[in-house]
Amino acid sequence: MTPLLQVADVSVRLGGRNVLTGISFDVEAGQLIGLIGPNGAGKTTLMRAINGLIPTFNGTITRNAKIGYVPQSRQIEWDYPMSLEQLVATSFIPHRRWFSRLGKAEWQAVYRALDTVGLADYSERALAELSGGQKQRLLVARALVTEPSLLLLDEPFTGLDYPNQDSLTDLFTSLANDGVGIIMSTHDLPGAVDTSSHLLMLNRTVRAFGPPAALCDPQLWMDTYQVRADSSLLKSLGLA
Repeated sequence: MTPLLQVADVSVRLGGRNVLTGISFDVEAGQLIGLIGPNGAGKTTLMRAINGLIPTFNGTITRNAKIGYVPQSRQIEWDYPMSLEQLVATSFIPHRRWFSRLGKAEWQAVYRALDTVGLADYSERALAELSGGQKQRLLVARALVTEPSLLLLDEPFTGLDYPNQDSLTDLFTSLANDGVGIIMSTHDLPGAVDTSSHLLMLNRTVRAFGPPAALCDPQLWMDTYQVRADSSLLKSLGLA
C-alpha cells in the first residue's frame, strides 16, 4: 500500500542557515507517530514543511493523501467574535463574509466534525468562552472537517491538564484506529512512548525512527536531549 506521506532526504533553510538536514521517513495509514526532540530541534519547522507552508531546500515530500493541520493553540486569536461552527467552517472558506456561500453538505460536515470531537452541543458558543481543552478539540475539528487521511498535530497538549490530555489521547488513538495517519509533536515523552505506534526523534536531523520499543538505548536519549544517565527524563522512561 502506498504510504500517506513520503519524506526523502529533505533539508530546510531559514534565515540563511540549515534548520533541518537529510530528513527521511514514511507515514502509513493508521500510524500514530510521536514527533519528539529537544527545544529547537525543528519539529514545528518539519510540520510546516510537510504542510507546504515553507519551502524545502533539498529532497522531496510526496503527499499521497489529504492533510489536516492543527497548529499550536496560541496561534489562534481566541477573542475574535466567532462561533465554534464558524471557525470550523473556515476550512472551506478564507473569509468570514463568505459563510453564506456554504452549502448544506459543507455545514453537515462542520457538525460531523464537531460531533467527532465532542463539541456538537457547543456549536454556537463564542470562541472566547472555551476552556483550554475545548479550544484544542475545536482545532482538531477544523482539521477534520475536510476528511483528511493524514493529520498533523503541533504540540496539542501544551497548557492542558491531565484529564484533557487523556481525553485528547483517546480521540487521537480512535482516529488512528479508523485508519487516519497522525504525526503529533509533543514534549510529553512518557505519553508519546505509551501511545505512539512509532517515534520520530528529531534534532535538526532524524536521530531515530521506529516503534517505541526499538528506541530503548539510554545513550540515544542522553545524546539527543543532553542529559545524564541518572536524569529525571531517563527515569521517567524507565531507562535509568
